Amino acid sequence: GRPLVSVLPGLDLGAVPDGQAELGIAGGGYAELRLQIGVAPIRAGRGAAQGVVLTLHDVTRERAAQQTLLEVQRRLEEANRELERVAHTDMLTGLANRRLLLARLDMEFSRARRHGTPLALLLIDLDRFKQVNDTRGHLVGDAVLRATGAELRALTRPEDIPARYGGEELALLLTDTGADGARTAALRVWQHLRSLEHEDPAAGSTFRVSCCIGVALLDPTDSEANDLIARADAALYAAKADGRDCVMLNLDGVMEREPQAVIEAAVA
Repeated sequence: GRPLVSVLPGLDLGAVPDGQAELGIAGGGYAELRLQIGVAPIRAGRGAAQGVVLTLHDVTRERAAQQTLLEVQRRLEEANRELERVAHTDMLTGLANRRLLLARLDMEFSRARRHGTPLALLLIDLDRFKQVNDTRGHLVGDAVLRATGAELRALTRPEDIPARYGGEELALLLTDTGADGARTAALRVWQHLRSLEHEDPAAGSTFRVSCCIGVALLDPTDSEANDLIARADAALYAAKADGRDCVMLNLDGVMEREPQAVIEAAVA
């Protein structure tokens, strides 16, 4: 014989439409309830409604369980994304790691072959980096790699892949890029990396680290992505043998070194 609102003080019957609804109510000293409410009019024949029948189903626990499940799924998705990022990222430089580079290289190699688009690969080696570790310490060497990685990321387009290939050797995969674009990109990277000022806290001074870059382009005769890597590696080896601190292009098997004056003029 008690009015419904005295049992559930938070329930507003005026907010319940005909049919079905779900409401959250709170009051009377209890936590919020989630109620599924059904409303059916009572009629005598075709006359006006003489009243309503309300059915109330407490779904509080079900909704709490659903919310908990959604939260667990959200956290799991975040954890999976973080695991994916960690699996494909070099944690020191923040660049793509070798695993991701090779996977993307295979993908871009197939795409370029299929559509006849150009593709370029740059292999970058920091000159005499071992001396930095040996004379200034590995902490300074790590700082050099971090700064170099950040600079390389800043110099690249969103569609390109800057990566740490191994040790002090970095890589840059340039999609839809021919000889002129690859040369320009290599000169820009070379100029910026060799101009970075690195700090040596123990010595209270700064220093620079030059680099050499080997550049190779996709060739119609390439049967696999490793062919492109091999030519870029050969260009890098030639750059090291030719005095380092330069850009060497492997064009149709011919090594082309960019002289100092040409490089500075091009970058300027």
